[in-house]
Amino acid sequence: MVLLNTPSKTDDYLFVPTTSQKKIRSNSPGCVRHYGAGEFFIPIGTSAFFNSDTWIILAEIFPISRKTIQTDPEYTKMKGTALPSKLMDKVIACLFKHHSDDIPEMYEPLIRPKITDWTLQLAGRYNT
Repeated sequence: MVLLNTPSKTDDYLFVPTTSQKKIRSNSPGCVRHYGAGEFFIPIGTSAFFNSDTWIILAEIFPISRKTIQTDPEYTKMKGTALPSKLMDKVIACLFKHHSDDIPEMYEPLIRPKITDWTLQLAGRYNT
């Protein structure tokens, strides 16, 4: 699982699942479409976070409470592990590219704070 946000003390942790099962997925690095859903492919060796080819499945966001994160051994072992910020920016951009209509409104500011939205809009004006 990959954490999408940096939660405050009252926010849920928002995760998306991962898989290393290629099946019929694309092996083009980065943001890809798979049967109408966005995925983000990270080849082995790209990030120390994963030890095999990994697809981040962006179609479903799993909120997990702070209490669960702090007490459940499945989650406590994940503490201190994170993808590099530039890679996370690409994953989040892919999420919004393919699933912006499906993200619950209450999660949007947790994943991409308003200042980021404003910065992206401003950049879009000058990068056309």
